[in-house]
Amino acid sequence: MGIYKFLAAAAVCAGVAMAGTAHAAIAVWPADVPCSSITVNADGSYTLTTDVALVNGQIFASGTTFPTGGEYDVWARCKS
Repeated sequence: MGIYKFLAAAAVCAGVAMAGTAHAAIAVWPADVPCSSITVNADGSYTLTTDVALVNGQIFASGTTFPTGGEYDVWARCKS
């Protein structure tokens, strides 16, 4: 039963942390992040414009910048 209580508490905490904030809830990082949650910077890097919450409870905060290339190449679709 302990793990279920932990998961319930984590879900409540994530909900409180995200309350009142624009956010996107996704299942697969970074492929499921909507373009509406990403700004493409002049140097080609990407910045989140909303908080992004994964179904596993991990949260990426708005304002976080990620480099171009590697796993973030899936966001190239947002450049147009």
